Amino acid sequence: MAKRFEKKKPTSSDLERLKAAVKAQLERMVRLNRTRADYLEKFEALIEAYNNGSRNIDEIFKDLVALSRVLTDEQERHVREHLSERTDCLRHPHAAGAGAVDR
Repeated sequence: MAKRFEKKKPTSSDLERLKAAVKAQLERMVRLNRTRADYLEKFEALIEAYNNGSRNIDEIFKDLVALSRVLTDEQERHVREHLSERTDCLRHPHAAGAGAVDR
């Protein structure tokens, strides 16, 4: 999606599509592994900053593209490390203590 906007400024419709895609990605990730809720909080903070006027459309778009890349990397991490989602919940660096599945 980022390549599509390298030469074109994103519109509010583009931003809404990106927000929906990132939110869907986050909801799937958190449903599989609740220790990833910190990414959802980051997403919500970005949207709140945009809604409050402290970020313009270009800034929020860049931030959401960057977050999407981080989320994709996080989704692929457990595969690279040969972990199941359940095992990843137990070993995730954001987990609160050993064996923590719930946050």
